[in-house]
Amino acid sequence: MKILFLNKVIKVLLVPIIILATTTVVFAQDPISQKDIQPYFDQARKFKNQDKIDLALETLNTAANEAEKREDIKGLIDSLHELALLYLRIDKEGDTEFYWDRASVLLKDISYPYGDGMHKYIEAILLHRSNRNFQSLFMLNEAKQLNNDRNFYNNLLLTEAKVYLSLEKYDSASKNLNSLLVNTDLFEKEYLTSQAYLTLAELNLIQENFSEAAKNGENALEVATHNGFLEDIKDANILLTSVYEKLGLYQKSLVNSQNLVQLKDSIFNVEKNKIEAKTADKIKDNYKTEEI
Repeated sequence: MKILFLNKVIKVLLVPIIILATTTVVFAQDPISQKDIQPYFDQARKFKNQDKIDLALETLNTAANEAEKREDIKGLIDSLHELALLYLRIDKEGDTEFYWDRASVLLKDISYPYGDGMHKYIEAILLHRSNRNFQSLFMLNEAKQLNNDRNFYNNLLLTEAKVYLSLEKYDSASKNLNSLLVNTDLFEKEYLTSQAYLTLAELNLIQENFSEAAKNGENALEVATHNGFLEDIKDANILLTSVYEKLGLYQKSLVNSQNLVQLKDSIFNVEKNKIEAKTADKIKDNYKTEEI
């Protein structure tokens, strides 16, 4: 992507206030450009949820290129945030911080509550991953005050539930998850439902409520299979293999175990991981090269 616009923005932000006043047209948001860039985010979301990570990365990279070409600073911030979240999906936290840092630079001198909320949300996830769960909850609450987008709020509820689970606040986690089972999200209704069932099943397993764990696990598997959410299909089969074994239903446990083997052989293989890693590294390296 061309990084010329990013450098231009940073330089402009450092000039005297009188000169800055004459250049603010650069930062004006064109509603048409925002509408034009949104389809990239929608498509990337679908790819991500279906575990087509390489395609999601390429789509978001295109979105970032378009935002820079149009000098759409908010669109660029959104693209950087979406890339940061996607790198988290493949456990590349260092790369997530790379994009998060670049979004930080752009957010410093622009009023953009949506972007600020997303920024804190990503930070909350990073805190949770480093077991700083109380700090994570604080940051999630901060994010909640800044961004009232429904899809953002639903994903925040899911993340919050997972933090509560880590803190053994099971009632709070359950409350969030049950609300997501009946969500009316315009973009990720089914994915959020699948994740809610799966996380509830994990909670049931922790509490040794194996019958409920089986029920929620099967519901997660059904929703995930119907929508092609490959990662959720894999996780549901892993969970059900364990749950049915604990229930003494060894034949059912074997079926899920065999499903898992087939999934790993056909989808979650070494070649797929190599392609995703190669695409991820290429996009980030290109970004770093163009920044120099």
